[in-house]
Amino acid sequence: MPYISPPVLITTFPPGLASPVTSRVAAIPRIIRSKNKAKSAFFIIEVFMKKSLILFLFIIIVIISQMACSVKSGLQGEADPDPVAKEGFFFDTVCTISIYNMKDMSEEKAGKIIDSAFKEAEKYEKIFSKQTEGTELWQLNHDGRKDVSEDLFKSIETGIRYGDISGGKFDITMGGVLDLWDFHNSQSPSLPSKSDMDKELRTVGYQAISLTKHEDGSGTVTLGKEGQEVDLGGIAKGYICDKISQHLKDKGVKSAIVNLGGNITVIGEKTKDKPFKVGIEKPYSERKEIIGTVDMRNQTVVTSGIYERYVEVNGNKYHHILDPATGWPIDTDVSSVTILSKFGNSMNCDAMSTTALLLGSEKGLQLVEKTPDMEALFQLKDGTRITTSGFKYEER
Repeated sequence: MPYISPPVLITTFPPGLASPVTSRVAAIPRIIRSKNKAKSAFFIIEVFMKKSLILFLFIIIVIISQMACSVKSGLQGEADPDPVAKEGFFFDTVCTISIYNMKDMSEEKAGKIIDSAFKEAEKYEKIFSKQTEGTELWQLNHDGRKDVSEDLFKSIETGIRYGDISGGKFDITMGGVLDLWDFHNSQSPSLPSKSDMDKELRTVGYQAISLTKHEDGSGTVTLGKEGQEVDLGGIAKGYICDKISQHLKDKGVKSAIVNLGGNITVIGEKTKDKPFKVGIEKPYSERKEIIGTVDMRNQTVVTSGIYERYVEVNGNKYHHILDPATGWPIDTDVSSVTILSKFGNSMNCDAMSTTALLLGSEKGLQLVEKTPDMEALFQLKDGTRITTSGFKYEER
């Protein structure tokens, strides 16, 4: 195995956590999966730093490094560039940006550009967070009618479109039902009562939303049912990933990775004629195995899986992808769906991966197959895998 040179690490922590530290260290890589990601089907490199009197773990998201690929690619002896990587915490998940190349590349300049991208992330968190009091979405859910920004209007508009595409299976008005499950409570989870579920199900139905679009792209949103709550968990991260990635490009970044809780976008290629490689996780694998890798250049990839977030009650696991007809976890033949598409299409990948899982393999595959600029890999509960005609990956 060739030596893998360590990246420049600049870690940003949310308030209340440890202070930022900057360091360049020797890395011992091994493949892991982040525990707190809602959509974490992709593998990242875990870098352990051990110093006297300090045991501290830094997680660097750098898409699977090409360990032992230098000879195969014909780049013998040529080391991969050291990225400038910076990590933050937004949308209840880890967000990592790694810049490999940019105009007038330097550690300082790349770090400042990543800082500016994180400021964009903070801006979008104040729009899309459902739980944080005072955000645009919070105000809409509490008032029932609101003039909203172009960002929120476009996301809700997209959610309604996928509701229609899915025949109602994808429904952005499941906010109240999702609150009953409390998938963030891993210490003392409980199942929703029938009376609570029946009450919240009466608020579900994206068809009751009314939209009035303004000339500047913003608009007025009216929720048509009393107590109705919009949740954009199946769309917002993809939208924000698109925006942050474009922001980096606009700043002169030529090669980079944006990983927003498993929504991954790559800018350019890793080095000349050498793509980024992204690993796809095997569902329920105890050692977080990967079933293969996809080569990516100026592309985005998202996976939805029933194994990613769940509550366990009396020995039974209840995953977070819910059927809007019942409020309970959807039961299809699919464990996970991975959607691959062009740069700037992460929002649609986000929505499509969930939609295809909700529909099951037969209808989901048909839907993706007829959708332009999208390819898919379905991993089924029986262990088999099926792909659309254009999905290419290297099996492991």
